[in-house]
Amino acid sequence: MLSNKKLMKKVYSVLIIACLATVGMLGQTQEVMLSPSKDNSIYEEGELSNGAGQYLFTGRTLQDNRRRALLKFDLSEAIPEGITVDSATLINKGLEIIEAHWLFDMPFDRIDVVVHPQSIVHSFVEFIDGSIIAQMGDPDMRYPILYALTYPDRCPSSMRSDITGFPELTFGQVDHDRYPCFRLARRAADAGGTAPTILNAANEMAVGAFLAGKLEFGDIHSVIEGALDALDHGPVGNLEDIVNADTATRKWLQAKYSFGTVDIPASGSTINHDMKEK
Repeated sequence: MLSNKKLMKKVYSVLIIACLATVGMLGQTQEVMLSPSKDNSIYEEGELSNGAGQYLFTGRTLQDNRRRALLKFDLSEAIPEGITVDSATLINKGLEIIEAHWLFDMPFDRIDVVVHPQSIVHSFVEFIDGSIIAQMGDPDMRYPILYALTYPDRCPSSMRSDITGFPELTFGQVDHDRYPCFRLARRAADAGGTAPTILNAANEMAVGAFLAGKLEFGDIHSVIEGALDALDHGPVGNLEDIVNADTATRKWLQAKYSFGTVDIPASGSTINHDMKEK
């Protein structure tokens, strides 16, 4: 079905939960274009040279995102609820690390995240000679979508960034103690196998419970960590292994936490599940 086709990928959960199985299918395509902003920016920078030595993603801090998460949804921005919470916990950056590993065949120890509250620099690529290229611009998803749609050409547009109007740009390291969900994402990445699938399913369940008022924001990481501790991380040989791990995680969490009926947040899940009252 995918043979000799161009594929534009939007949802990072496809690679987070399916990893090797998905990459195997993508290997049949001619090209895979990336519309998520961070992956797209890395791809654009990587086109300039094949000597990339390290990738750096950027992300906002808890102060920038927690207000929106605690208010459940900021109506001024068309951002799904689940993604808003994922940004507040910084687990979205951990998921992007897993995704970049599979997309760009880069070892996990050469992919990192820096805190950048202004969201002007979307990513860095550090090359083997020590030089760094940054992909910058206003935080507007129309840029990566346009690039993905028109690749390999550049299409003229009316969008422009006012460089002189950019705020002062600051960068900092991620505090793993303050952002335990990010730490857990890196743990799942290092463990491999079905661990990222367990991570993704547990996060969706926990975020769904939070949005339903059944879980405190500060307990999201505890739900995820409990699932990673309790469930076996088996190898991934095919999509059935992924579906089974995802299903087992959700059933285990339902039994342990009695979330009841929890709607999966719009965070890009590729597997739908019916959750019924016990």
